[in-house]
Amino acid sequence: MKSVKFALLHYCFWNIVFDSSLTFATIPFIVLPTLSGYPLGILNDFEVSTKSQVQVLVLAYFGICCSLVGIFENRFTHIAGKSFTISLINKILIYSLNMLTITLGSIYIFDTCPEQDLALQIVREQLPPNLPYFHESEVFVVSVDYTFVRSFICVVVVSIVAQCSIFGTLTLSKIYARKGMSNRTRRMQNHLFMLLCIQLAIPFCALALPGAYVIYTCVTFYHNQAFNNIAVILHSLHGILSAISMIVIHSPYRKALISKLGIEKKKIKVPEIVSNPIRTF
Repeated sequence: MKSVKFALLHYCFWNIVFDSSLTFATIPFIVLPTLSGYPLGILNDFEVSTKSQVQVLVLAYFGICCSLVGIFENRFTHIAGKSFTISLINKILIYSLNMLTITLGSIYIFDTCPEQDLALQIVREQLPPNLPYFHESEVFVVSVDYTFVRSFICVVVVSIVAQCSIFGTLTLSKIYARKGMSNRTRRMQNHLFMLLCIQLAIPFCALALPGAYVIYTCVTFYHNQAFNNIAVILHSLHGILSAISMIVIHSPYRKALISKLGIEKKKIKVPEIVSNPIRTF
């Protein structure tokens, strides 16, 4: 577990930023399929601009995606050992390429935000009339160019999934192909890798399913505000699902939590009963 601690810490950091923004600081009310909405969180009381709040959410979301690649790369590097070591330069290139793609795409989207009055007119024409929850004075339109945003999200998601799949496949092949490894060590490494996959797959569904719905609504231009709200709720469950899966799956974290809460099972000492031998006369 020690070798993967930093990668998990990096993953948990972005989880905290994303979930605290989504459920407390920003609380976005998103109106799909238009890329518009308005925040309901506490940052409004501090007069933080809606654009800045959206930027933090987007940064944290893609930070989670990049940290997933880091976990799978960490497992592969640790298990492959000297037989196939990814140099520091190659690691920097992988992470730099991911961050550069995300950063440039995000900068383009937010630097080309449309003039809000004109964008609101376009959005108003695309949505059903007289929506009770569409408060025009508070709505912020991120973009009216749905093609670029849709393509950008697809490229990032496909790239992240492909990298995780490649590292995962290589890791499994190394586990079963390494010679000189005892069966016990092979079982331990395989067990830890499978636990990590399960731990990441559970919360990943909380991101992938709503993300797929967002892409679907943008492609078909389907509007259902109830489903929009459900998608945001599923996103907000990502953090607690990550925490629960980590505690349930990994015994070191589970034991540490139990000890901190003071609910360790106390061993009850059963007094020994000494029986005296029966003497017969």
